[in-house]
Amino acid sequence: NIGKEHLNMNPQLLETWNTASKDYPFVDTESRIMKYFPHFHDEIEIMVIISGELNFTTAENGVQTAHVGDMCIFMPQQIHSFSSLANVNHMYILKLHSRNSKEKINFNLLRFENSLLKKDDPFNATLRQYIDKLCTETKDKKLGYGYLANSISNLIISEILRSDHIT
Repeated sequence: NIGKEHLNMNPQLLETWNTASKDYPFVDTESRIMKYFPHFHDEIEIMVIISGELNFTTAENGVQTAHVGDMCIFMPQQIHSFSSLANVNHMYILKLHSRNSKEKINFNLLRFENSLLKKDDPFNATLRQYIDKLCTETKDKKLGYGYLANSISNLIISEILRSDHIT
């Protein structure tokens, strides 16, 4: 259970593996993780549910269920956990570094008003077009893919910052 008492950021909950580098995103298009303990990141994490469904928990929104096509968006320093509700689960997991700009934005203070972005939300479709392109670039690794992957990551972060969903 994730409670508001954890908002002081227990450093033991910081996930230090599967992280984005400063100039390159972490992209896992084959994640089948069934259960993940409470943790947080220094990056923005986006999970896209490809098959199955999962429960996830945040202090801000409690327990929620994500279905196929839905996204979960966790901002830096936001404690979250999740567990699969299906025997077969497939997710895209992206971690995007938010320190690539000269702008001084404290991402640790930003939250989505609801970490669950349903598949029928128009903003989901906006992000999904970038996410699909980012996943393709990191899989295919054509010449210049690193530059394009970083550019797409920055576009996703810009869209998040400018969305009506951010508080």
